[in-house]
Parts: sequence; structure tokens; C-alpha cells
Amino acid sequence: MSRRLFKYSGGAVRIEILRHNGAVRDCVEEGKQSMEPTVFATWEALFKECRLVHQFLNEGIRPRVQRAANASTDDFYGMLLRTISWLRSLWKLDEPADFQAVVVASRTLFEIAVDATLMHFDEASYPAAKVLAWEESAKLKASLKVKEFFAGKNRPPPPECVPQMQFIAANTKRIEALRVKYWPGRNGNGYHPARWTGHDLEHDASTATKLFGEGEFDEFYATQNAQLCWNTHGSGLAGVRGISPKDFPAISALGFRACARFALITAELILRHFGLWDDRVEREFAEHGAERVLTKYAMLTKNRTG
Repeated sequence: MSRRLFKYSGGAVRIEILRHNGAVRDCVEEGKQSMEPTVFATWEALFKECRLVHQFLNEGIRPRVQRAANASTDDFYGMLLRTISWLRSLWKLDEPADFQAVVVASRTLFEIAVDATLMHFDEASYPAAKVLAWEESAKLKASLKVKEFFAGKNRPPPPECVPQMQFIAANTKRIEALRVKYWPGRNGNGYHPARWTGHDLEHDASTATKLFGEGEFDEFYATQNAQLCWNTHGSGLAGVRGISPKDFPAISALGFRACARFALITAELILRHFGLWDDRVEREFAEHGAERVLTKYAMLTKNRTG
């Protein structure tokens, strides 16, 4: 049993790394030359790619979106800021042992990209107001949990919990009305869903893929989401058990790859939403893509195994 698990975990990351390196080689060499870099070299290349994406979005894209943003588009600008902030955090994760934080970042950037897709292509079904309603509903749920906890202990909430009690008193009726509007239950009352869409992430990834096929969100969810959760939640070792020391950097490497991919998808959709996507911007994205490929190729070929 454990032997099969070892082969599953280690083999999966090796195959993904080989696929990535083959794609980079084909872009530059057109398949003419062998390229067998170490897994560590692949990790280094993908780490560098995330830094390039951060620089591109922060310096080239953020100022344009900031100028175009207004009160009614705060959520889209907010998604861009969160994306750039995650990339800035990744900038500092320069050791393969940082894999857990990299995995969390990739899981978050995947979800942001799914949400950006839904909100851009189907604004009627997924309005920004629904996100704001969910945020308020989540705060009410958390506040009620605090109130119920101390009530169960026959103790008054401590002073640091007064803001939550005030939030309940001031906002319960209004938020309950929002729940009925956006997430009505069978009994006519509203409820608080786990995700703002009212569906789980698998469903939303599938819907987002139908709206924007290039995102391939459904495939990423089916092939990667479980592994991301293994390295994010709980105390088990399912995400790392069986991976050899030489292959271990692949966990972060694949996380960096996903982060760069979904950050760029989110940025493109936000630019399109603001009406900022044109031939010039498309050319800039293409040039940036070429720079990333050449940078990765240089790092992959400097440390070959063969």
C-alpha cells in the first residue's frame, strides 16, 4: 500500500516537470537538442519566472488599471492587487523548503482566476455585489459563532469581541435580506454558502472553463486540486510522502508554474474588463511570454544532468 503511494507521489511530480521542460525546449530549440536539467534547475527557472511576472504586472499593468478603477470596479482592481501581493510574497520564497507557502499561493491564485473569469464573462450571474454580500455574510457568520461560543460557556464576550457583537446588532437584518436575495433556501430563508457563487470550486472551475476555454480550470482542478489541499490542510504528509530528496524541489516548481499562469490569466481578464486590452497590450503580453521562455531556457540549460 505505502509503496504504491510512494510511486504515485514521486512519479506524478517527475512527469509534470518533464512535460514542462519539454515544452520550454520545443519553444526555443524546436526539438533539435536534448535538455535534461536537474529538478532543482527547473525549480530555479520557475521561481525566476514568477519574479518576472510580478515585475511585469506591478510595473506595467497595475498603473493602467489603477487609473481606470472606480468605486463600481473595486473588486476587479482588488483581485489584481491580491494577485500582485501573492507574487510579491513568492519573490521571497527562494528555498525549495518553502513549498507549503508556494502551494497555498497557487491554490489562491487559481481561485482568483476562476472568480475573475466568472465575473468578467457572466456579470449578470456573478455580479460584484454578490461578492460584497458574501463578505458581509461571512462576517455575520463568524460573529455569531463568537456569540454562541460564549453563550454556551455562560460567559459574556470579552472586550475584544465587542466589535463582533456590535456588528450583529447593526447588520443582521440587512445581511439576512442579502442572503435571501443571493442564496435563497428551500424554506424561503437565505443561507451562507461556502463560496460566494453558491457552488463549490469544482463546479465553478467547470463553468469558468466553458466561459474561457484557455483557462482549462476544470483540468487543473481535476489533476492538481487534491494535491494542493494535501499540502495546505491538516497534519498529514500525503502531499510529500514518497517524494525523493532530489525530486522534492518539484513541489514548489509546479506551484510557481501555476502561480505565473493564473496570475497572467487574471491580469488579462481584468484588463479586458476595464476595456484596456488592445493590440499594444496583447503584444506586450506576447513579448513578456517570450522573455519568460528564454529566461527559463537559459536557467534550465546551465545545469544539465546529461
